[in-house]
Amino acid sequence: MRSVFLICFLLWFPGVKGAGKEIITQQHIWYDFTETIKVHPKWSVLINLGERHAYKPFAQSQTLPRAYFLHHFKSNWSIGAGFVNFWTWDGDLAVPELRPEQWFFYRQKFEQIQILTIAHRFKIEERFIHKTEGDALAAGYTFSMRFRYQIGAELVLFTTGKNNNPFKLRLSDEVMLQAGKDIIYNVFDQNRATAGFSYRPIEGLTFSASYMNVFRQRRAGNKFDHIHTLRLGIEHEIAIKQKQKTPKL
Repeated sequence: MRSVFLICFLLWFPGVKGAGKEIITQQHIWYDFTETIKVHPKWSVLINLGERHAYKPFAQSQTLPRAYFLHHFKSNWSIGAGFVNFWTWDGDLAVPELRPEQWFFYRQKFEQIQILTIAHRFKIEERFIHKTEGDALAAGYTFSMRFRYQIGAELVLFTTGKNNNPFKLRLSDEVMLQAGKDIIYNVFDQNRATAGFSYRPIEGLTFSASYMNVFRQRRAGNKFDHIHTLRLGIEHEIAIKQKQKTPKL
């Protein structure tokens, strides 16, 4: 975790120390619903719906549907590919973004500390953002790549009920870097540090609440967003039972 913060600082510091920097503080609320459908022990489909807005004053920020196909390995690795359709509001204008994504995920467990899980997630995004002119959409899209690495930890604090339903502490930090011909001053895109809790009252249903601190560099290079975010989520899982083959006599 310390190494992630160090890398983030080294990337961020040269752009911040110059004269004329501007940091804009915002407050946001994000709502997430995630449905995971296990169609096979090695395959699953993940669908995510997100709604994001600023408050004080209230303003629409982003809306997104996301879908993934994931393949799981016995070694706790998962790989997948998906697509996200973003709408980001700039005042009254909703700017579309088309984003194919690739996902590499590793869940690290410990025999000595079974209540602790460390997760590593690496994502690659191809971002096609609709061009704008003033307060209107223009023809065409800009293209850039974004590379994201997240390290997270889940710690079971206690369990409840006969089924040992877990109440967990969740911590994570994510660094995002960008590349592309239009990315000049903001190769470092943003850092997200998150702390929160989750609770699974019944099998397959989890509620979560967390605080996320976002520090984001804008395209100009000397302007930054510092966003205090309350994130509320519902995670649901279902498994499609596989038909057992009838043994041949």
